[in-house]
Amino acid sequence: MSIVRTRTYARPDTTVPFHRDSGLTQITALQSGLQTLINAGTFSSTPVVSDDGLTLTHTQTLQDLAALGALDTVVGIALDAEYFTYITEHGHAMVGHPVITGIDSAFTVNTTYTFPTAGTASHDSLSALVSTYATLKSDYIVSNTVADTVITVVAKFNNGDDYVANRFNDFSIVTELNTDGATRAITYAAV
Repeated sequence: MSIVRTRTYARPDTTVPFHRDSGLTQITALQSGLQTLINAGTFSSTPVVSDDGLTLTHTQTLQDLAALGALDTVVGIALDAEYFTYITEHGHAMVGHPVITGIDSAFTVNTTYTFPTAGTASHDSLSALVSTYATLKSDYIVSNTVADTVITVVAKFNNGDDYVANRFNDFSIVTELNTDGATRAITYAAV
C-alpha cells in the first residue's frame, strides 16, 4: 500500500519564507526525523512552489499506515506549535484540508498524549476537546481514556477521505499543549 498526502500552503508575499524553509528550531529538528524515514525507505517528499512563489504544494509518499504514524509522531506538538505561531505572525495559511489517497479500507488512529505532570491547563483543555469530539463524532470514537498524565483517543475511519473529513484535531490548543510539555504519539492500523 502506498499512501500519498498532499498539503497546500499559501503566503501573502515572498519576503518571508515558508515555514519549512524558515530554519527555526523545530523545523530543523524535523529534518533529522524525516531523514530517518527516508533512509528506511518508508517516506519521500516533494515540495513544489508555484511560479509566483506564493503557494507551496507538498506531496508526501508513505509506504504504509505504520510510516504515516511514524511521520505524524515525528512532526509532534512542538513543531505544530512553532508552525502555528509562524503562520499567525506572517499571514501564512494551509489551504483547505490535506488530501490523502491510498487508504481505501477501514483503519484506526490511536493518538496518545503524555503530560510531564498532572493538573496542567492543557490537560484540561484537551480533555474538554476529546469530550466534544466524542459527542460530535460519536460514530468514529472507538475509545477515549483520560488519566492524570495520559489522554488517549482511538477513532475508526472507513478510508482516507473519511479520515480527512472527521479526524480528531488538536491544532486549536497545540500551543498550550507545547507550553505544558505534552507529547503526542500517533499510530494507524488497518482494521
